Amino acid sequence: MVLIDDTLKDAEFYGKNIIVLFSDNGCVECEHIEKYIRSLDITKKYIFITLNSRTHLGHFIRLTRGVIPTLTVLSQEGDIIAIIEGSNVKEISDILRDIYDKKEIIEPIKIPSVSPDELLTFSDVDVIQTINEILGMRNVDFRMSSLLKLYHKYNPGNWINKFNGIDIFSNIVLGKQEVNELQPVTDNNYSDEIALYVKFSELLSDLLIKRIETNGSVKRSIREQYSGYLIDQALTADALISMFSVTGEEKYLSITKKVLDFVENTLSTEKGYLDCPGFDKLTRVPYIDPFANSELAIAYSRLFLITGDERYSNLASKAINSSFSLTSSTSVMARNSIAYIKIYEGIKTNGKRDDLEDIRIQYVPGIECNAYLYQGECKESTMFEIKFF
Repeated sequence: MVLIDDTLKDAEFYGKNIIVLFSDNGCVECEHIEKYIRSLDITKKYIFITLNSRTHLGHFIRLTRGVIPTLTVLSQEGDIIAIIEGSNVKEISDILRDIYDKKEIIEPIKIPSVSPDELLTFSDVDVIQTINEILGMRNVDFRMSSLLKLYHKYNPGNWINKFNGIDIFSNIVLGKQEVNELQPVTDNNYSDEIALYVKFSELLSDLLIKRIETNGSVKRSIREQYSGYLIDQALTADALISMFSVTGEEKYLSITKKVLDFVENTLSTEKGYLDCPGFDKLTRVPYIDPFANSELAIAYSRLFLITGDERYSNLASKAINSSFSLTSSTSVMARNSIAYIKIYEGIKTNGKRDDLEDIRIQYVPGIECNAYLYQGECKESTMFEIKFF
């Protein structure tokens, strides 16, 4: 287990800069690069460590542009000297030699904090624009697929068949694969992977619940090195709400609130939610991750539909506006759109079901309608005019 603060102390003690190689599970070229770099004489002038980008997610998003493999060279203080992408080992070795030769004149850059300068407001127009952007794509993730599915309900036709899911989850939503084709998760999976499996399969929820600590933080993996990543908190909350929605068991709702209480108590800022609690000097640099915030918004919007507590709709809106203020990524905008639709166009039903068939639907026990409750009125079907389509 690599402890970054210990590595920084070693770097200061030995007067060496640090090379960090970010790899991923199954990255063969990463193994080749690591073996080559370790064999170089110049590497002895550095402290060299390898970090798995999935485990060390907080370091990966701060020290790279999201590319695997990446070598990031850090100063003894943990500032960024260079980010080297790709697998050209000759080029990598030349850069490392050049950095060492010029170490006295190179000025490292401090890891930048990421937070909106000001919060913009997501609106109906942005939902419509997001849908139009997705309609111009071919490959979509499962949240984009869910948005397309609702649009298709109001605009039927074979046009939806042109879309391909980027993974099995999106293909399940599109009807191109079946739930029984999912590979079962195990203790070796990361918590976000387990959460998605639980949401889609309605199985192995106990495996996910075991990852939740007494304070509500979700352990990243069985290795327990990190706990409380926002993406794990958000997807776990959504999966548990899905379990509540199909079983009606209140325990899932109770655990969801515990998971989200941790988010509010530990990760909340005025302009959004931090990606993690801060495990060391590097990850204590504030970083508001728009993707994780948009997933959090979905969990909060569902909790708002269930409880009617406007505090949850306000928290969802904060997460939506925070991520909207940081990026125009279609993937993030799709998630924001789903949360927004749930808040303003959500439909309550007393029939147990999840939201994969219709993102507006939320099981709420005890509503006094035979079928659906929409904006205070009982409805016999979900096919009524909504402003987005």
